[in-house]
Amino acid sequence: MRVFEKGLVLIAMLSILLRLMLVPGSTFFLALSSVVLACTYVVFSFALLNGIRLRDIFKKAAYAGVSASNILGAIFTGFALFLACLAIVFGILFWPGREIVLFFSFPPCLVVLIISIVKLPGAHRDFYVRILTRVPVAAALCLFLLLFPRKTLVEILFRDRPTLIEAINNAMDNPRDVELQKKKNEEFHKHR
Repeated sequence: MRVFEKGLVLIAMLSILLRLMLVPGSTFFLALSSVVLACTYVVFSFALLNGIRLRDIFKKAAYAGVSASNILGAIFTGFALFLACLAIVFGILFWPGREIVLFFSFPPCLVVLIISIVKLPGAHRDFYVRILTRVPVAAALCLFLLLFPRKTLVEILFRDRPTLIEAINNAMDNPRDVELQKKKNEEFHKHR
């Protein structure tokens, strides 16, 4: 399971770099790897964060040293990572609802981060270390995408399409103007 997770994270990171280098097809791999990673976190976080191997998730003996609070904490952490993975995709690909998803994905990550830092010196240290290797990176990316100026990010990501940059910036300046939204959508789908 950990190898699968690391592979998906590596594919997502490479896809982000390829997206910044304007390589065609990178958005597909970014979306696919991030959504699969998000689904992995939301479904298997109770096992992944507690160090339980995938083949042992149905064995009672695998849960011998795991407390109920650790399982509940892992499920909540999985939900926070699920939101963060989806928010990163929304943020980089400029999908509709970008700001809302980014805004609502950061607080759960922050709560998990604070609880993990507070409980780190106590028992179940390995559990909190596993959380602290994942959540700060996801939270930092979400916060960066939320606070980084949108117009600058648009100019970086779409630097090869100046008419699209202008259409997106005009649509962001006047979000209620239907004609500008249509023009943005037309420009966005022109060269796909």
